[in-house]
Amino acid sequence: MRYYNTKLGKHSFLKTSTALRGHIPHAQLATYGSIKHMLDKYRSVYIKPNNGTGGYGIMKAVKLSNGAYQLKRGMGTSLYASYSSLYASMSNSLSRRMHLVQQTVHLQHYRSRPFDLRVMVQRNQMNQWEVTGIIGRLAQAHKIVTNYHNGGTPLTARQLLAPKFDQAGLTRFIKRIEKLGLETSRYISKAFPSYRSFGIDIAVDHQMRLWILEVNTRPDKYIFRAISNKSMFHKIMRYSKFTWRRDKLPARIVRNRRVHR
Repeated sequence: MRYYNTKLGKHSFLKTSTALRGHIPHAQLATYGSIKHMLDKYRSVYIKPNNGTGGYGIMKAVKLSNGAYQLKRGMGTSLYASYSSLYASMSNSLSRRMHLVQQTVHLQHYRSRPFDLRVMVQRNQMNQWEVTGIIGRLAQAHKIVTNYHNGGTPLTARQLLAPKFDQAGLTRFIKRIEKLGLETSRYISKAFPSYRSFGIDIAVDHQMRLWILEVNTRPDKYIFRAISNKSMFHKIMRYSKFTWRRDKLPARIVRNRRVHR
């Protein structure tokens, strides 16, 4: 089976892991029927471009208790009396390129704004996967995405999670996040063996459950430079230089962008 380097392709491959399956939100190709089904089931969904980056082009649809529908994109919100009118408002975007629909994970908040976490995982000198950094992304007020290039504020994971734990509990929870990032990288590298770094977007929901929102095969390293302590950024850059040199070795190059299983 082919797994393409798209949001849906990576989601489909991760779902084949029994260990990771419980951490992956329900998602499928966005169509008239699938969006309606997901809204009926989850009441709130995100509609995302299959190949999008930076949080651009993402919409959030909500089925309200009175049967009406709400659509958020950017900082704007619109209301619709029926599902057909909601879908009509999205159809122009959906017709231009493929989208997926994903159940909403209700994120933890910090100072009344939602946040998620970016876990950077890289191959080390021993060719083993290693977590080289974790950073939090705090959404801009009234926005539906946390991405740095879409107004999100980078903060340390400890700062964002500290209100939920004592010191020992916080350390244990961050270890759980690191473990999930490592397990995800080890597994998805089977489908995408040429990549030596992954950026795993992990959400913490209201019950402190961990969710894998997305795996980035070309993660932005420079978001880690935005926090005052530069040690994570310097480590990531050291590993990136090592990665670049290893990738330049002809025996290491794997050019295929898809894998057959």
